[in-house]
Amino acid sequence: GLHPAAKWRELDHAEKPRYRAQLDRIRYPQHRNTTAGLHVHVGVDDPEKAVWVSNELRWYLPPMLALSANSPFWDGYDTGLASARAKIFEGLPNTGMPTRFADFEAFERFERRMVETGSIEDRGELWYDVRPHTGHGTVEVRTPDGQSDPAALDAFVEYVHALVTDLATRFEEEAEPTA
Repeated sequence: GLHPAAKWRELDHAEKPRYRAQLDRIRYPQHRNTTAGLHVHVGVDDPEKAVWVSNELRWYLPPMLALSANSPFWDGYDTGLASARAKIFEGLPNTGMPTRFADFEAFERFERRMVETGSIEDRGELWYDVRPHTGHGTVEVRTPDGQSDPAALDAFVEYVHALVTDLATRFEEEAEPTA
């Protein structure tokens, strides 16, 4: 989740125009962001389903973070936290637990408003812990700390995939007319 000894003031940032623009706009919070979270995308074939699944996944995020926590050190110090990454990352705009969206139209309106007001450059800057990713047709979970153990990484990817698949099935079952 965080390099235990990296000094954020001494790090060079990627020079891609996208990242440079974020640094220029967000400034201090983005400069100190040395986090490495695990992002898992799972394809979902319907935008309404993706919003519903994202809303439901919010209940699973706190235990998921607790299970993935492996970043107690930041800037060379023992923070006393299991996931210092989560605390550092929440200092950035558009992060953390998202609100519940009534439907896909409400999510699209929100996304559009954020871009139109200059709060974000594009939808990719909605860095919530879970979101329907309209650009990829996925539900993206961004809660877990990055993992150094490939077996732990695989387990989190499988867990997120299973959760999204299960919730997508529940959505479909609830949407079916009952006799």
